Amino acid sequence: MTATKDDGAVETVPSRLAVTAQLIIASMPRVKRATAFEWTPAIGSCAAWAMCNTEARLVMLLGQIAWETDCLRSIVEQVSPTTEGYGGGSLYRGRGLCHLTHLRNYREYGTRLGLDLIGHPELAAMPEHAARIFAAYWTDRGTNAMVDAGDDRGVTRAINGLATDEAPSWHLRRMGYRDLALAAIRADATAHSAVS
Repeated sequence: MTATKDDGAVETVPSRLAVTAQLIIASMPRVKRATAFEWTPAIGSCAAWAMCNTEARLVMLLGQIAWETDCLRSIVEQVSPTTEGYGGGSLYRGRGLCHLTHLRNYREYGTRLGLDLIGHPELAAMPEHAARIFAAYWTDRGTNAMVDAGDDRGVTRAINGLATDEAPSWHLRRMGYRDLALAAIRADATAHSAVS
């Protein structure tokens, strides 16, 4: 899988780490099969753009996506008292693979990626835009360096602020999804080596 980043650079993900619908289904047990197939190209592009080109990086990305989107079942956060507290109110509630929130983030990522997220916040929930937003969000926070250093809690904190400090079970659930992705990749690699 290759993806051209916004700066024109091409990133390649090793074929054994390609994002497939089968990997998404194995990593996200609550995902609907059709949804997994629909989101496969976008998540694959996100992984390439975010340089998730190692097993550890890819499975962490998948674990974070699984938790943030409830296994791709909640691409748009439901309106609640919590969403009213976001800068700009519920209009700028969580959307996309990282559940982008707050007016300031919609403004920042919209400007950077050439999207009118202020006038049309629903764009953040479209697969191709959601992938670009999360790849930029992931990269901006130095997440790959944290993954490479084994700082799992740091990754969760980078993606969702206080999610690790106030609700440790959220972090553990993210790591559970990460572990499902890791088991799927390794099972696939074992199956391929047995055939060879």
